[in-house]
Amino acid sequence: MFSARSGQKVEGKMDTTEITKTKKIDRRVLKTKKAIRIAFARLLAEKDLESITVKELSERADINRKTFYNYYSGVHQVLEEIETDLARTIEEEQKNLDLSLGLDAPGSVYSFLTDILNRDREFYAALLNIGGNRNLLNKVGELLRKAVVELIESQYEGPHWQIEYMAEYAVNGLLAVLQKWLLTGQDISEQEVGAFLGILGLEGFRGWVERIGAKEKNP
Repeated sequence: MFSARSGQKVEGKMDTTEITKTKKIDRRVLKTKKAIRIAFARLLAEKDLESITVKELSERADINRKTFYNYYSGVHQVLEEIETDLARTIEEEQKNLDLSLGLDAPGSVYSFLTDILNRDREFYAALLNIGGNRNLLNKVGELLRKAVVELIESQYEGPHWQIEYMAEYAVNGLLAVLQKWLLTGQDISEQEVGAFLGILGLEGFRGWVERIGAKEKNP
């Protein structure tokens, strides 16, 4: 940038026109990527991942293939970016979650995840429906397991392997329930599921049975 008075270059400053242009480019990129993701989600609800082509994805997003390849090398990279972004969102928002509450109320962790996924429930349900999409579940699970292990070890003494197994058991069960709820549980509120998980997590199967009552045995 040059000073209007001296004609000399002013270091460290950016021309207002350049800033405006950069913002417009950024908005255009975000708008294009959003269109691609929406198109991808809709196609994913209609067919298998392997059946989706760059051509039809571009057409559905109302862009040409050259524009698509400006951002992605192929359909699988779209999926990878979405998975990574979701994992990053959970990692960032997890910093504001008091995980110690999860030890007394396991359903709170479930509610934390559903709050994020509910922002685009149909989309994430479609993602998780891709052959169980272990990649997405593994990324989320890895973040939660690490946080749970660190939390338990900071408050309780015990063999490290037992703490790791406990975290594995709890997180894998939580994610399995979350996946089932997203795919089939539209008639069940996340609050109901969270309360149910709270009972299981703190009281186990016996606690659940005591609350609902066992069936009377036929004589």
